[in-house]
Amino acid sequence: MTDDTRSDTTVSRSETTRTETTEVTTSEGTETETRRHTETHEVQEEARPVVETTTTTTTIIEE
Repeated sequence: MTDDTRSDTTVSRSETTRTETTEVTTSEGTETETRRHTETHEVQEEARPVVETTTTTTTIIEE
């Protein structure tokens, strides 16, 4: 078994939980249904500097 986790790799995790409750009233009584939605987001990034380059080209038009 190989461990692919390197010390220069960052793992970011975020988890969002949303709860939804629905009540239904009938002649027989009230029923409640609860649903829980969980979303997990994981990002693996290598720890190296990000180089961002912006190039602006200016053209002078002589009339």
